[in-house]
Amino acid sequence: MSAEIVPGAHEWHIPPSQETGISPGRKTRLDDAAALDRSTGSHFPSALRLEIESAAVDNNVDRSLVIGSYRASLSPEKAAEIRRKYEDRMFYIGCIHGGSPELLSHLNELADAREADLPDTVFLGGDLPGAKDLSTVRQKKLFYDNLMNRVNLLVSQNPDISPAEILGSTAGAAGTESPTIRAGAIRLLRFAIEDMGGTKLTDPGDLTPLLSLARQQMKAYPVADLPAITDETPPDGVLGTYISWIRQAVAEPPAVGLNSGTWVKTLPKEIRQNYMDQYEESARQLSLPLLKLKGRGVKIVWIEGNEDMPAGQDAISHGLDRVFDTQKYLEGMGINCTKEISGLRSKATYHILVPFNELKYLGNVPEDRLELIADEVSQARSEGLEIIMLAHHHLDNRRHAPGRKPGKQDVLMIDNLKSLIHRYRPRQLIYAHQHGEMPEIPDVNAKYAYDHTMVSYLPLESIGEYDAPAKHPAGDRDFAGPDQPVKRIL
Repeated sequence: MSAEIVPGAHEWHIPPSQETGISPGRKTRLDDAAALDRSTGSHFPSALRLEIESAAVDNNVDRSLVIGSYRASLSPEKAAEIRRKYEDRMFYIGCIHGGSPELLSHLNELADAREADLPDTVFLGGDLPGAKDLSTVRQKKLFYDNLMNRVNLLVSQNPDISPAEILGSTAGAAGTESPTIRAGAIRLLRFAIEDMGGTKLTDPGDLTPLLSLARQQMKAYPVADLPAITDETPPDGVLGTYISWIRQAVAEPPAVGLNSGTWVKTLPKEIRQNYMDQYEESARQLSLPLLKLKGRGVKIVWIEGNEDMPAGQDAISHGLDRVFDTQKYLEGMGINCTKEISGLRSKATYHILVPFNELKYLGNVPEDRLELIADEVSQARSEGLEIIMLAHHHLDNRRHAPGRKPGKQDVLMIDNLKSLIHRYRPRQLIYAHQHGEMPEIPDVNAKYAYDHTMVSYLPLESIGEYDAPAKHPAGDRDFAGPDQPVKRIL
């Protein structure tokens, strides 16, 4: 594998199947081989050994996986006990943003699992705060993908385009919820009233409450050069001006133009209060399975993402009577957030934890702390522990946005992440931050390489499982070693 991934030469590593194919027919042959060995009185099970070797070759897996699966077919309880003794089981979870019912259900099932099936550690990849049913993610998608990315592209192509032409354009409609930009603006305003504010509109065709909201926002943060809006202004006049206002309003000086967060800041207080209350309820629901897992001896490790920092909710909480801080709430229950680059040992691994903010400002991280981690990595490697880096940022922008030039912040953070990889040489990098699947990925379990590091990405609410063997040869190991990498289970 090349150290750098170049456009047009994306190399993917698809791990062998993590199933050994112990079908009924295969199990019968293994049983027959074992019986043959017993009948001959042999203490060297040659027939069984040959059948295991054959199964491993047929399924392109290490023979230890065949042995494990065969043992599990004979005694699932005993196999689980052995796994707990000789393996280090870890679950990794991507961005949560409050959590959907599906994810919460999965976490509750995990928290109620048999003792032998519990993971040793659950790693939370960051961005836990959010409103109910992933409304936080939906709001960003409606603001950017459904509306403003399309508007900005049109204006960049034709600076003189009129508001009417913008509203009627279908550019960029593929994969969005709105055929026209006009429909995108209406969808965003409706979402603010119904999903964020909790007020259900009875007449889908009545634009009056939507236009009223737009007027309120524009009045609260006026832009001098825009046309005046009166009660007689037709709907498309209001919507056209509203889109221009989003591109020019100043909610957090000196930035001109609103982003998803500052647009939320311009919403009326009552909408933002209801939205903030949803954050509290989501955090309470998320805490239940996490606390149950913690109470059963599972270590919960949470690295800080960009949305975990208190500033991530400032736009919502601005001027509210009741303010909720997800991080403070969870930490009060003993679910602590890792805010500094640090190391964590387990019986089979050494994790290097890389939160968003310290990665962003890597130059400000004390050198003696980074050097201490280097010493710990060296010691862990000499003991045969696997070195794994968990970060809240992507490594290769082209994996997530092919053909799109990354912004300055992404370039900086990717360079910083590469420097940490070169310094510590982890066998695996696992990261969250982006939400969707990588567009060109051939398989959800496919990996890519950077130098000698295998790279695994955790999309929004995904869960990856990794069973690290507790005994490894000391020293470096290439990413194409015999044990299996992180496997997506959700």
